[in-house]
Amino acid sequence: MQNTNDLILNNNTQRESKILDPNDNEPSSIILSNNPQTQTSIIARPPKIYIPPDTNESSNTDSKKTTNSKVSTIIVIEDSDLIKEGKTHCEITTNQDIENLSVSEKTIIIVNDPRNWNASRKRFILFLVAFAGFISPISCTFFFPAINDVRKDLNTSEILANSLVAVYIFFWGISPLGWASYSDSHATRRKVYLFSFILFVISSVLCALLNNIWLLLAMRALQSCGASAAMCIGAGVITDIFRAEERGTAYGLFFIGPLLGPLIGPLIGGYINEYLNWRWIFWSLAIIGFLMLLLIFFFLPETFRQPSSSPTSTPKKRFRPITPLLLLRYPFVSMIITYVSSICVLLFLYQTLVPTSFAIQYNLSSSEIGLVLFANGIGFIVGSVLGGRYSDYVLMRAKKECGEEYPEMRLQSVWLGAAMVPVGMLAFGWLTQANFALAWNLVAMVISAIGAMIIFSATATYLVDALPTQSASAIAVYHCIRLIIGAIASGVAQTVDSAIGTGWTYTIPSIICIFCTALVALVSFYGRQWRKKYADGRKFEYVKYGKRIGMYASPV
Repeated sequence: MQNTNDLILNNNTQRESKILDPNDNEPSSIILSNNPQTQTSIIARPPKIYIPPDTNESSNTDSKKTTNSKVSTIIVIEDSDLIKEGKTHCEITTNQDIENLSVSEKTIIIVNDPRNWNASRKRFILFLVAFAGFISPISCTFFFPAINDVRKDLNTSEILANSLVAVYIFFWGISPLGWASYSDSHATRRKVYLFSFILFVISSVLCALLNNIWLLLAMRALQSCGASAAMCIGAGVITDIFRAEERGTAYGLFFIGPLLGPLIGPLIGGYINEYLNWRWIFWSLAIIGFLMLLLIFFFLPETFRQPSSSPTSTPKKRFRPITPLLLLRYPFVSMIITYVSSICVLLFLYQTLVPTSFAIQYNLSSSEIGLVLFANGIGFIVGSVLGGRYSDYVLMRAKKECGEEYPEMRLQSVWLGAAMVPVGMLAFGWLTQANFALAWNLVAMVISAIGAMIIFSATATYLVDALPTQSASAIAVYHCIRLIIGAIASGVAQTVDSAIGTGWTYTIPSIICIFCTALVALVSFYGRQWRKKYADGRKFEYVKYGKRIGMYASPV
């Protein structure tokens, strides 16, 4: 009797496509046989084994052939741990005599599962994608101290000079939709990184050379497009290489890179602008981008893996940039993003108002305001690291109690952050209005920052766990919507603050944020049912002898 990991193919049994469990650590034996006396046994360690079905035509024709025919079984291995160094494919051909039957060629493809890579390799890849994520926000914040100098140097209006920031943020929000769609539809992460950083480097060089404000706006948009891919594709890479119980910690560490940009960008950009000039800001970004491009080219492997019927089969590829937005029709996606957007409204409010209000109320210089925001950034980093670990801890504890694991378990870690953010923001608003000691405001800011990162780590990881085959698209929508909402909040912040006062400016969105917490509760209780329900109406993609005969992608 064969064990449960063995798959026996017999000519009397109709063959079907089968993918063995990639989470099974025991070796699997695949036995190709037409009778018990003649067998070919291949031992293969997981991650994945795909065996395409026979066509009905070949089965009907070949079953009538005579004795002593030879069958060729080609085993194509795509696993760096199973093949010799320097090779990407290994073909082994074995011949055997089979009585009364000549079977058409069989192909077994063992696909590399990046989740089985060793820990040091995965940590290095995590470092690369975090560094790539650092470049996108620092490209925005580097430029803040130089806006006035650009306006004077190019002899343009203040509105157009400020538009250099607005254009960057706008394309920072919408561009990931295109990158994510390309990544998921073309089954690649590495190519997207390479294309996007080539675009980033070229546009950064042109930004440093141009003397026309309109051309500079256009290149600034392209620069944002190139830098924006790192967040959504980085999320996809983490989904590819880490298992569910590891992703919370990985996301917490991943967010350190993007958080360092707003933390140190204004400080470094101010020094570069003061001691060199604003053009060197773009030269610096071009140099950083080129170094990142080299690191990706030489050290980042392709992490996206899909089984196919043969090494040469190429599925039909569809590039639809707006497709990620369709994920919003799933209630578990739209509710989570709505809640996260309410958090971002609060964060963008104080990031916009602090430079003005603190300069007036506490008589702070621009460098001192930068140090205030630096302290806030420290809170983001602490929250990112602790939030990721706390998210994984909550998931493992819930799994131990229930005996099973599903993505909604992770949302239990949101409640701590959901309490910290509105409490911190309410305190910050009224303390600022009452002109309390600055130290108390900083404490309130740090509490809110830590709580926000606990929420971001848990919700982002939940979405990629709930949508494993569309992780890049999920994170693209996640960032797109919250950036757009946050940008709107930033635009009206000063007007609202002048109209109703600082205290109420933070109180109203804090109350909205508290009510939106109910959306997380609904997803926590009903998300699993919703995912199963919507899975019935979606298609799974599978391949039969190199021909795509179905296009299905399930959210579960």
